[in-house]
Amino acid sequence: GDGATDFNLSSSGTYDRVVTPAMATLLSLSSNSESSAIPIFNFDFFGTTQNSIVISSQVYLRFDNTPLPSPTPSENELIPSAAGVDNIIAPARDFYDINSGGSVRYWTEGTAPFRVFYVDFENIYRNASFDVTTQVKLFESTKIIEIHTESALFATNGVMATQGIEDATGTLGYTTVGRNDQSWDATNDIISFVPTCLDELTVNVNGVPVAEAGSDVNLCNGETVILGGTPSATGGSGTYSYSWSPATGLSSTTSSNPV
Repeated sequence: GDGATDFNLSSSGTYDRVVTPAMATLLSLSSNSESSAIPIFNFDFFGTTQNSIVISSQVYLRFDNTPLPSPTPSENELIPSAAGVDNIIAPARDFYDINSGGSVRYWTEGTAPFRVFYVDFENIYRNASFDVTTQVKLFESTKIIEIHTESALFATNGVMATQGIEDATGTLGYTTVGRNDQSWDATNDIISFVPTCLDELTVNVNGVPVAEAGSDVNLCNGETVILGGTPSATGGSGTYSYSWSPATGLSSTTSSNPV
């Protein structure tokens, strides 16, 4: 296969918003803005290997680093939609006023090829009634995307938001049921987007070769015997090679049946 082009959604994991470490980078974002490109490990997203990302104060991540119109489109959008912002991971995309409160941080933990890239949106101001806290995790080895939402009370406050992922063309996307430009609430909630097919590799496992030196034989002085079995090796694959030792008194150290 060419990579992770199809996804399954799962809500069966354990909610685990990781506490932001001291080494995390705090972004300076204004309302309706994006960060500059941030390097990340190679991450397959809809069949394309990505190695940088931008982060929006509108609570989404975007792999396409082509500059957007200024100001960035602020309206929440259905997924998929070719218009507007594509190639995104949206944990809770909506219109926010981060100038009135909230912080966005990112960091990487672990050792290749098992690193995890984190983006944490904390207390992002939606309006005077509520704010949103959510965290995205990208897993290097499995290409799984996890969204851990501590609090996002859109339905309670009569507004709408989108949670999902969308490819670069805006023609293919996946959303959490009931969360596609809709009113929804989430508290201590986890959603995972799990690739159904990563790059495929066929591995042929051959059996372990078995050596046969022959039966035990009692010899008198001056007598000889043919070593090995019939055959002297079985199993495995390819051509067998032999090495007999000690070499003293042997007709050959590399034949299958020396005398």
